[in-house]
Amino acid sequence: MVLTADAAHLYANLTNGVPFPVLHDVPSSCVAFETIGEMDDERTDIIPGHDGEVRRRFPTVEGTPEGSVLSLL
Repeated sequence: MVLTADAAHLYANLTNGVPFPVLHDVPSSCVAFETIGEMDDERTDIIPGHDGEVRRRFPTVEGTPEGSVLSLL
């Protein structure tokens, strides 16, 4: 599993290969996308850092407060 945090905010950033529109350093963002692409294979889940879709794709851990912890494994 790779949690991309701020390198890719949304699944759309990953799918379209376009960084989040608000960034500080465009060249570093391009390097981050290349690195993420190198890690992406059928055995690795690439998870964006700020997409609500993550909550729909991964179940919550039973018994956590309001389902606040996701089971990413």
